[in-house]
Amino acid sequence: MRKVYKQLRVNREILEKIFANGLGKVRVPRVKLLQLGYNFLYHTHTMVNYKGTQYEYCFDYGYMVLRKD
Repeated sequence: MRKVYKQLRVNREILEKIFANGLGKVRVPRVKLLQLGYNFLYHTHTMVNYKGTQYEYCFDYGYMVLRKD
């Protein structure tokens, strides 16, 4: 359980840094997130909006996958 929570915190910190550097919406290649240590297997919840777009969240930061990259 500690390993999972640690990875969730790492993922959140990575998203926080990305959003802090950008103004609003930011496009980041999947490879860049992987290089920073992001693990796509770990997230806290998923949300689907009224348009059917799926968002993955790690605590209070989330992202939408645009394409495979």
